[in-house]
Amino acid sequence: MRNSIKKVLMICLAVAVMCSFSVIGVFADTTSPAAGWSVRTNDTTIKEVGAYKAVGSNKAALASVKTSVKTKTIFKTVTINGKKYTVAQINKNVFTNCKKLTVIKVKATKALTVKKGAFGNLNTKKITIKVTKKMSKKQFKKFKKNLKKAGFKGKIKRVKL
Repeated sequence: MRNSIKKVLMICLAVAVMCSFSVIGVFADTTSPAAGWSVRTNDTTIKEVGAYKAVGSNKAALASVKTSVKTKTIFKTVTINGKKYTVAQINKNVFTNCKKLTVIKVKATKALTVKKGAFGNLNTKKITIKVTKKMSKKQFKKFKKNLKKAGFKGKIKRVKL
């Protein structure tokens, strides 16, 4: 009985130590993306599928997305390590292997820069991008142009998000 209690306590201690190191590792470096960051948006902390990367003093970019994701939401602002950033771009190769991806929701109110090759070898005709109606028509037109330059061929809609 005493040995089994010791084993349980040792396992609990090992799990606690591993969890504390993984939390420290995620928040130690803001320049490298880590899948599964805890991202704060609109004063609500959510578990984000993907990682944002700081690209300047007040701008961030979507840097990676889990390949198993079906729907991806790109927020207007994110908080990384206590600092608030405006999402301004989608990096190269972000959606490359996301074969199940069907919908991308964009909550930004300004046009995002989309790097060439962001969708890699995906068949983008099967993907729909839903953009918030809070984005002006001029910014929406600019965003559509950026997506076309990046090789996107799917549907782009303005909807209420």
